[in-house]
Amino acid sequence: VISGGGEPADVMAALRGVLLLTTVTLALGVSHEVRNDIPAYAGSNDDDVSYLGALVELLNNGLTDTLSKRDEGEGSGGAPSALAPASATTAPFECNVNETVTFTWRCDGTDDCENAEDEEGCDGFCGDAGYPSAECKCDECSADRNSPICACPFDQCTSGLPDSCDGADTYDNPPINPGAGAKHPHGRVVAPCYEEIQLFFVADGSASVGALNFESVKKFMRDAVDSFVIGPGHTTVAAIQYAYDYRHELSLGQYQDSVSLKNAIAYISYLDGAGTQTAAAINAMVEAAILVPTRGRRLGMVITDGRSSPSRLTIYDAANRARENGFTLYAVGVGDVDNAEMLQIAGDSSRVLSVASYPELLFAAIRPSIQGDFCPDYTNWTISCNGDSMTVAILRSRSPSLAATDLHLTDPACGATDNGTHLVLTTPLTGCGTSSSERPNAIVYRNRVTQDWKRSAHPESIVRDCGFILDFTCELPRHKTVVADYNPIVQPDRYSERGSGHLHAVLRFCRDPGCLSYITDYPFLARVCEDIYVEIQLITTDPDLSMLTERCVARDTPTLATGTTVYELVRDGCPVDPTYHELAPPNHATDRFKFEAFKFVTDYPKVYLTCDLLVCKSSAPGNRCAQGCIRTIVHGVGKRSVDDSMEVRRTVISGPIVMEVEGDRKTMDTI
Repeated sequence: VISGGGEPADVMAALRGVLLLTTVTLALGVSHEVRNDIPAYAGSNDDDVSYLGALVELLNNGLTDTLSKRDEGEGSGGAPSALAPASATTAPFECNVNETVTFTWRCDGTDDCENAEDEEGCDGFCGDAGYPSAECKCDECSADRNSPICACPFDQCTSGLPDSCDGADTYDNPPINPGAGAKHPHGRVVAPCYEEIQLFFVADGSASVGALNFESVKKFMRDAVDSFVIGPGHTTVAAIQYAYDYRHELSLGQYQDSVSLKNAIAYISYLDGAGTQTAAAINAMVEAAILVPTRGRRLGMVITDGRSSPSRLTIYDAANRARENGFTLYAVGVGDVDNAEMLQIAGDSSRVLSVASYPELLFAAIRPSIQGDFCPDYTNWTISCNGDSMTVAILRSRSPSLAATDLHLTDPACGATDNGTHLVLTTPLTGCGTSSSERPNAIVYRNRVTQDWKRSAHPESIVRDCGFILDFTCELPRHKTVVADYNPIVQPDRYSERGSGHLHAVLRFCRDPGCLSYITDYPFLARVCEDIYVEIQLITTDPDLSMLTERCVARDTPTLATGTTVYELVRDGCPVDPTYHELAPPNHATDRFKFEAFKFVTDYPKVYLTCDLLVCKSSAPGNRCAQGCIRTIVHGVGKRSVDDSMEVRRTVISGPIVMEVEGDRKTMDTI
């Protein structure tokens, strides 16, 4: 019994004593199975959260439960146990005779079953409770609800919710996770890796993760499996979950095919422990790998959402030991992680993936890097795209079983052609079943190549073909810069620019506010105080794309250099120059505006106009383009700066400059 009257240090000392006594008791009974990690807590200066977490775990579960966990392989380095008993997050949902996911994935807005059956009939699935927004999901609720994904009354969420969730709206249909993409059927992998690889997942299961967020971790692991051929001579997979201790969930070679492996991943139960002993878990991974010699390579993916708890074994030492034993490590951080630790784990910043929240945890973001490391020669196909279309070219020599007549896109009417070396499929961005979604920095288009052997005649009486499906995406950047200039004396540089990426835009000067005709005669002479009409147009065939002119500046040099004078016209979609006025555009992929011509006080004869654009999906609720002007507080608004980032500023004479002769406005300087 610990009284509440002592000093905090005395209380912690007492807790340490209780923990040590309990651990010694365990050690006397099962000394051959208890690792040294827990006694180390009681004799070191580790932070108090680890002591409390280990103690609470022991006291809550009791000695019998703790010993049973040891027998099942938790923290002992032994073999993993059979599938855990079904709980709220591991109860089964059968997609088909082969594929099973957890009931929690039912109606969660993501197609987890290959046949998407888990997202069918979801209207009214949560009843009157409805679906919560992402930030208002509740792990533990005292109220009855059909599934943990359903909304929980604010005062009945025992795991706690932000104050903003009190009285927050709920939804009749599940929120869609646009980044999750489609899944891949049995035996049909996307860009698979055939090499011999030992793949380890080391997943943070500490209390800070949360039960529902841990489901996203399991989905990440399942999606990763689709990029490898699973089986003897190819990829074998193991998984370790950890908090203050670790638990072997899957062992190398335990599952010999992707279907049973993915089903097993879905059944992993959340550890929900205190502390985050990342170094110990990495070390456990190395110990497990050493027991299974391999001629191939070793890949470890550490997935965590926080800073590791202090321990005698450091992250740096554990990761280096892994590399010494043939591991290439990837660090996957969610939320406010310790970037230095992420780099220590990965050893290379190119192998660090950081996302802001668990819904953004998608294996697709790290797949190209992993395939570059482990499958450098695997170039079965290439994807190319622009503002109009996407094209997939499949190398015939690497896929001899495929024929153009058997392949089609999501819309079966869109087939393939054979150019002798490649099987080619092309789709417009708005056709052939192409779907699209919006991410913070890109518009993402998706489609799928499917093999259908029924489309062509086969001489044999049977078909023995595992099938082929290739899900592919095209990401078009949402940010674009266009440049133009005008000059009264010499022929100006052409005023369209097709910068990096695949989104095309053009900036033109108009003769009138309605842009019925454009300036085509050169030189383009503009008088000070004269209205300059500008049109910026996004060149795309997708009617759902819209644009916002985020920033426009005028410069006296074509490129940014020391001494360049910069004058802002638009910032954050808001007018900065007092003569700037928006003009009515013909559609949401076009922007028009005007401003009064001015002259820089420098001797440079040209004025260069540079505009930064943001591209959005018009159908996305609350998209940034539709919001228009959102002002931020920046000092020195409208002043001309010597730096394009507006970080260094100086006050200069403002334009426009009107030259008067003997009191008369008989002549005006031209720009």
